[in-house]
Amino acid sequence: MPRPIKMRTIGHIPKVKNFIPSGTKECQGVPCNSLSTAEIEAIRLKDQLGLEQIECAEYMNISRPTFARILVSARTKIADSLVNGKGISINEDVNTEFIPHGRGRGPGRGRGRGPGNGLGRNIK
Repeated sequence: MPRPIKMRTIGHIPKVKNFIPSGTKECQGVPCNSLSTAEIEAIRLKDQLGLEQIECAEYMNISRPTFARILVSARTKIADSLVNGKGISINEDVNTEFIPHGRGRGPGRGRGRGPGNGLGRNIK
């Protein structure tokens, strides 16, 4: 019996769930690749935000090799859709939990400067 899939933390839920090639009016009849919310989150963290894989894996609460597999799967599906004119649909996973991550790293950014507001020294 395989191990149960570990919960994956995502910080962004996409508003648009379907993409279809230009020139088609409906989604019916167009071949489609299905991406999970975990795959979209992996693309967002690595490619859009430019984080390192280890940082992305920690953010999603998974191991780095697992993150790498999710990223490869997402990139393969996206490349197939772009090259072969297929649509993309985004489906929500059962094994993901949405935890919105706030802006920045919090007060003081963990450098012992007290609560502050991220501006460094108190300049008056």
